[in-house]
Amino acid sequence: MLHITLVIIAILILGVVAVAAIYHARYRAQRGDTAEIWAQIEAMADHNPLGFDPESVSDLPEIAQRYFNHAIAPGTPLAKTVDLDMSGIFHLGDAAAHKTFTMEARQILAPPWACVWAPTFKSGLMTITGADKYVDGQGSTRFWMQGLIPLVQVANNQDVNHSAAMRPMIETAWSPASLLPENGAVWAQTGPDTAEIRFVDDPYNMAVTISLSANGAVRSMVGMRWSDANPEKTYRLQPFGGRVLAEKTFGGYTIPSQLEVGNHFGTDDFFAFFMATINNAEFR
Repeated sequence: MLHITLVIIAILILGVVAVAAIYHARYRAQRGDTAEIWAQIEAMADHNPLGFDPESVSDLPEIAQRYFNHAIAPGTPLAKTVDLDMSGIFHLGDAAAHKTFTMEARQILAPPWACVWAPTFKSGLMTITGADKYVDGQGSTRFWMQGLIPLVQVANNQDVNHSAAMRPMIETAWSPASLLPENGAVWAQTGPDTAEIRFVDDPYNMAVTISLSANGAVRSMVGMRWSDANPEKTYRLQPFGGRVLAEKTFGGYTIPSQLEVGNHFGTDDFFAFFMATINNAEFR
């Protein structure tokens, strides 16, 4: 009887090990896919960009001129791709029920059409890794616990693609040169300190509203994102954005360096689930 019990236990252990090996292999394959897409975005970079000339924006709306003259130092190479290192806090869940993780992340961003965000979340002994991606109109969100247990695995369907498209749009302030008209950005001043920005050839015709201080520093950005982050868990357009708490200059670019972002921005339901500090930014 003992012999049979030991055999059964051994079989169960082997089964668990086999399943774990399969899931870990899938996890490693997805990390390889993330690295490949990262390299593709890096390859988009213009390695001999022109330097910024303030005269080149003199015919834009006043608020656009204010933004560019604050965000880009004269002569700075107009790089549209940026690598970011960040840290902060991430709340997994909603305002009513969430778990708080510390966050370290790397991101490559080439607005408005490409980004990869690869964070590591930690809480106690729990570690979650994975990536959000949006490239060539296709979005995905894949996250794993301890490199073994799949938590979120969604990719390339109509809702995911539409939702993911807002991600590089709302983050354009981290890549100021991408907001120049020659890169497809269209500015419309909507108030003394606000503007609406769209991009030509955007299949979703999305708009981001940017709010500036008197000296041109970004105070907030918000757009209508296709999302199911609501009590009904139904995909619909709803405000997504955040506040800028500090800024810093990297390589001639002055960008938001401390911010809080969440769903339903500007409403009573706003919940800042993402609070980040940019530790370094390298422009390509």
